[in-house]
Amino acid sequence: NQPNVRPLRVRFNITDENFFEAPQVCGQKMTSTYGRDIEFCIIPYGDLRGISMEFYDVGAPVRLFSISCLSAAPFHFSMLRFIGLLLFFGAILLIHEYKLAYVVYDRRKLSHRLITAGMTVLCMASVLVFRIPDQKLVEYPGEIDMAFADPYTQTVDAFEHGQAWLTVPVAEELPEMEMLYDRVYRDSTGVFYMFDRALYNGKYYSYFGIAPVVTFYYPVYWITGKLPTLAMACMFYSPFVILFLCLSILASVRLCCKTPNFLLLILSMPVSVLLCGVFYSLQFPNLYDVVISSGLCFLSLALWTGMEACLTRKNWLRCLLFAICGTGCVFCVQSRPSMAITAAVLIPFFLGVLRDKSLTVKARTQQVLSFAIPVCIGAAATMYYNAIRFSSPLDFGMAYQLTVSNIGANTLRLSAIPAAVYHYLLQWMAPRPYFPFFTLSYYTLDNYHMYNNMEHTVGALTMPVLAMAMFFLPKVLPSKHRIGGAASVLQSKAFVAGALLMAVVVAWMDFCLGGVSLRYTFDFMPALLMASTVLILCAVKEPRSYIYLLTVVSIITTFILLCLLLPQFFVEGTVDATLSWQHPQWEEILEDVFMFWE
Repeated sequence: NQPNVRPLRVRFNITDENFFEAPQVCGQKMTSTYGRDIEFCIIPYGDLRGISMEFYDVGAPVRLFSISCLSAAPFHFSMLRFIGLLLFFGAILLIHEYKLAYVVYDRRKLSHRLITAGMTVLCMASVLVFRIPDQKLVEYPGEIDMAFADPYTQTVDAFEHGQAWLTVPVAEELPEMEMLYDRVYRDSTGVFYMFDRALYNGKYYSYFGIAPVVTFYYPVYWITGKLPTLAMACMFYSPFVILFLCLSILASVRLCCKTPNFLLLILSMPVSVLLCGVFYSLQFPNLYDVVISSGLCFLSLALWTGMEACLTRKNWLRCLLFAICGTGCVFCVQSRPSMAITAAVLIPFFLGVLRDKSLTVKARTQQVLSFAIPVCIGAAATMYYNAIRFSSPLDFGMAYQLTVSNIGANTLRLSAIPAAVYHYLLQWMAPRPYFPFFTLSYYTLDNYHMYNNMEHTVGALTMPVLAMAMFFLPKVLPSKHRIGGAASVLQSKAFVAGALLMAVVVAWMDFCLGGVSLRYTFDFMPALLMASTVLILCAVKEPRSYIYLLTVVSIITTFILLCLLLPQFFVEGTVDATLSWQHPQWEEILEDVFMFWE
């Protein structure tokens, strides 16, 4: 066994009495090459004349030890498939025997709190699948070449030198280039430049959010005298993302649902974790995904504490939660400003607190100030940091970055709304000719009228569970009896409608200003997941109905789809992702489980 062996793709060809000279493809598979057998089943026409194999995405020499041809495939018993089926049917038996499908979630019951806590801990533990064991802290400044360091390390180094600009010198020819933002032209000159850094007034700056620097990089540096890696940063934030997201879902259900079905709630939690984007950043932890992890962490924290504050009646606790909510919003802005926009879904609940006449004016004032003070301090600090870098308190430096195009040319335009909705919400997966037979897709409508950065992605609403939630939208929102829990019916409806509106607005802004990328989808995903869970739990009341069964099937199907998609979060053959390195047998094992007929 060799550590860090990346999977490769094998294509198997045959010639027979139908095709004498032209080999025909009869199968493709992914293999980890860990000294494993790889099997192909073939049905030749007449006699088999010859076989050949082709290898793709090869990163190291491949050695074949033997090739065996059998007239019939030997029987293969899969222990994993057996255990999986045993647990699946055992769960169905337990649900039927103890009528678990009829249980209504009640937070006051200790058993319900323990089960939700157990599911949350289990989801948090799942990040260990992506752990990279050989990560070590980096000596600073001894082991780091700042010209090739990540932007967060460069920012720490800049602060240590008492300045806002990076310490890497700028080539004299670079600011004078006539076509500075044309990447092909820059590369053709041979002049060194730092890719994806902002160049302003002859100095390099990092336009990446400063939240990871303040909340992780500097604390690690102060404690150890060393700096962390990108993988460490993503791993640090990920358990907190899951914890705060699960707590947010539970809080939104208490606010918006009268009698939520406990089984559906429990099933929704791991699917929401898979959909929120936390595993995307763990799959390939790079400079872009650290702020995704950080932003998801602080957005989920703000959503949870904001809703939890509306649920509590203790003034001191409500003030504390509002203060944490405001701080979470600030750090989310300092991670990804576009992601922080979705925190606006809290507005209906906040207005409900302001209009609560059972509270004294003094109590309401204290609660408003508890939220407003950290927000104002954070906004002032952010604007000051922007001003000393880019001479404007509202300029985050995106327009000055040296990337694939001139970001300054990107503008918000209403005509892009249909394309944004299509790519971020409705774009289907693409087929592929081997297991699991689907992958991220790349489609362009070719009518954008200007350049747009395009990457492989999949629309959020093509996931079965989210599509099912949208199916319930006309059933829940017009009703006065289905929606509304601790919050009023109007507040609950405004929350769901606001989450859907935020998804469209943020998708539109990301499309206009950044293009299409799967990572941008996670800007609006936490709020969309909470709204979808509320829709499902408010709509599905009768366990004996076919709608209940379809909902369970949609949740399970989404879970399986996402497990199969995890290794494909990046284009195959172009990126070395965590699962491919640490668990190269992932797809082989799943194929062995699901492809039982081969």
